[in-house]
Order: sequence, then C-alpha cells, then structure tokens
Amino acid sequence: GRAGGGEIRALRRAFNRLTARLREREDALIETMQKYQLITENSTDLITKHTSDGTIVYASPVSSSILGIRPEDLLGHSLCEFVHPDDFSTVRTAVAEAAQSKSLATIMYRARRADQHYLWLETTLQRMKNAAGEETQRILCISRDVSDRKRMEERLHELARTDHLTALPNRFLLDERFAGGLAQARREGSLLAMLM
Repeated sequence: GRAGGGEIRALRRAFNRLTARLREREDALIETMQKYQLITENSTDLITKHTSDGTIVYASPVSSSILGIRPEDLLGHSLCEFVHPDDFSTVRTAVAEAAQSKSLATIMYRARRADQHYLWLETTLQRMKNAAGEETQRILCISRDVSDRKRMEERLHELARTDHLTALPNRFLLDERFAGGLAQARREGSLLAMLM
C-alpha cells in the first residue's frame, strides 16, 4: 500500500509540474500574440502577408484608412490588382524576387484606392520565417503612404529648375534639356540645333 501511495504522489507532483509549465508556456504564447496583435492593429503602416504569387492572405486594419478598403475585402486579391499600370512590372518583379531570395527589398509605386485615386506607397518586402526560423513561401509587406513626400520631391525638382522670382526655366533646366536632346540626337544619328 505504501509503495503504491508514494508512486501516486510522485506521479501527481510530476503531473502538476508539467501542467504548471504548460500553463506558463500558454500564458507566454498568449502574451506574445497580444503584443503582435497590438502592433499590427495600431500601426500606421499597412502590414500585409502574401503568398508567393502576391495573393493577400492578411491585411492590417489600417488598410481602411490608407486604401479605403476593409482588410477582409483585400483577402484573396493580388497586390498587383491595385498597382498603377506604369508600376506593375516593378511590383511584379519585387514580389517574385522576394519569394525567391532572403534579401529585403524596398520599392516605391502608385496604388489605387477604393475611390480610384492613386497614392504613392513605399513597401518593404521580405520572405517570412516560421516559428522555427525556417524560410516559408509567405511574403511580408510593410507599406507606408509617401504621397506627401513624393509631392514635396516633385515640387523641389521644379523649384531647382526654375527661377524663383520669374518662374522661368533656369540654367540647370537648360543644361538638362540640352543633354537629353544631345543624347537623343546621337542615338538617332541626327543633328541638333539650339537657338538662344
């Protein structure tokens, strides 16, 4: 009787220790999941997860404010469906490269909002790893609206090429246009004339 009771107590203690460790791991997992959920749901950047062909399988809630599209309405669609036609090849190439490599790529492109207007996005693409640290076929994209920055760059580009008092083209713009015309004339094997 005594030996059997001792074995049962030992088994009970072992079971209680295992249960306690399991609860600790479960609590740690829940805490980690809550941290990631807090980050993705409160980020001002659009966080999306894609299959290797670019199909969206997760979109953070901020998609509603950036694209005007609810996250659940993005699921199953390709990233390329929302890309400006002139930027399509850039995005398609970046997705393909991200699916094949371990490197981090950052691209800028125009994306179409629900209201059919385009905004500039800067997106970083990277192949995801699983919990064991192994590469997966999923691609993580973190996108930021850089439309204001792009407008400022374009405005600075214009200001650098015009006289600020008269708004007339300046010497810098003349040099650019002359160099472009000269390069085109050489490619075409034609002559170039300039009137001043």
